[in-house]
Amino acid sequence: GGLPVEIIHFGLREMSIDYPIPPSAEVSKIENLNDLWSLAGIKNIKSKQISVSRTFASFEELWNITLKSPALQPVLNKITIHDLSEMKQNVKASLVVNEDQSVTYAAHANAIKGTV
Repeated sequence: GGLPVEIIHFGLREMSIDYPIPPSAEVSKIENLNDLWSLAGIKNIKSKQISVSRTFASFEELWNITLKSPALQPVLNKITIHDLSEMKQNVKASLVVNEDQSVTYAAHANAIKGTV
């Protein structure tokens, strides 16, 4: 859920369009990382979530930049222009567009360290 392209994943899920996710997506959840490292015998485990946000001048700017992700191209190349337009409206409706038309979007990464 913390990927920068999560807004597109949200749009695809809303329309029940299948899309590939990285094979490590489940293990990257912080609770799963902790469990995996603990099972591996790693001690003194410390983990945290690093959150970031970026403000875009407009939803259009956010949309156009996000669609350039190479990871999204295989699925985007398979959907119709109509579906892409509908997905765009769904995604826009899920975000807060400020009075000045800017949009701030948040993402996160999980970090973990320990002693072997």
